Amino acid sequence: MEEIGRRWVLYYIPGTDILIPGGGIHIFTVLSSLFVVMSLLLVGYIFSHRFQRIPTHTQSLLEIVVLWFKSLIEPIMETSNTDILYELLPFVSSLFSFIFFAILFSLIPLPYMEEPTSDLNCTISLALLSLIYSWVTAIRFRGLYGFIREFQGPLYNENHEKKHKNTLQKLSVFFFFPFKIIEEISKVISLSCRLFGNTLGSGIVSIVIATLTFYMFVPLILDVLLTGFEAFIQAFVFASLTTVYISSYLAENN
Repeated sequence: MEEIGRRWVLYYIPGTDILIPGGGIHIFTVLSSLFVVMSLLLVGYIFSHRFQRIPTHTQSLLEIVVLWFKSLIEPIMETSNTDILYELLPFVSSLFSFIFFAILFSLIPLPYMEEPTSDLNCTISLALLSLIYSWVTAIRFRGLYGFIREFQGPLYNENHEKKHKNTLQKLSVFFFFPFKIIEEISKVISLSCRLFGNTLGSGIVSIVIATLTFYMFVPLILDVLLTGFEAFIQAFVFASLTTVYISSYLAENN
């Protein structure tokens, strides 16, 4: 139990006394993340490198998965704009796939290797990636001014067609802008801590159950089922919330 959460951190550049900025590098988190990414690239290549007019079994399976992701995004975005849907589809599906297989990574019996999402650094990186992608997408579809208007507050944007704003509307920006910044920061905290806490908590529950039952065969099956269920739920929640955040920026564009 005491081993949970421990990480092998590289604090200095190998062979030197130079500190690595940011508190060092979590070696096994980086290695496991690379392993998951390379595995996904390999699977993606196998399933997609030979498309045919009459689909094969692997192509049919890939099309089913893509359609499922499309059905996940479309109701949340509440838009029939195919440009927006197909813009989000690769990002959301990649995000879901990485989190799903990163959590399943814990089932591989490798020493010192844990799922990347049990490291807060990994989940914060994923949350920041989601937020930055939301901003970039909003700028692409609404323009820079349309994106900035989100930070000006509803009072300033009321009847935004009018060129002249009264004093109250202008002063309201100074009130709403700090709250908007706090809201953006809270998105990162919420996404990262939820994924990190649930992943770490699931590992603790599995270890407790296995310890109480002396590591019998049945708890191993339960561990596989629990990990698989957790992987799907956490990936689904993270991808859905990311889509919701993007939808909130594109609301006026739908």
